[in-house]
Amino acid sequence: MERSSYHYRGKGADQADLKQRIKEIAETRVRYAYRRIHVPLQREG
Repeated sequence: MERSSYHYRGKGADQADLKQRIKEIAETRVRYAYRRIHVPLQREG
């Protein structure tokens, strides 16, 4: 087993804003699936 796997650091804190925005889009557009949520996120950058 690799040593690097013992010291793995997740990137969850960096993506907190992205997760929040995905939740906002999913709440306003209930029928959107993940592929359709991806489109407005791409437009926003």
